Amino acid sequence: MNEDRITLINPNGEEIEFEEIAGIALNGKFYLILQPVKLLYDMSDDEALVFEVSEDDDAQNFNIVLEDEI
Repeated sequence: MNEDRITLINPNGEEIEFEEIAGIALNGKFYLILQPVKLLYDMSDDEALVFEVSEDDDAQNFNIVLEDEI
């Protein structure tokens, strides 16, 4: 099993496997840059998605970041 892969579940309940590109701490928050193993929709090979990672009592939460500044 590839340790650099993360499986997330989208709002439709579908599992999507991502390759971890980088993790970045910025302004007290932690972000992961992830690229889908199987490209989504009209994504190109050199595109990736940014997720803000937060934790609650029993799980990590991955929220997609759409702000260009981040």
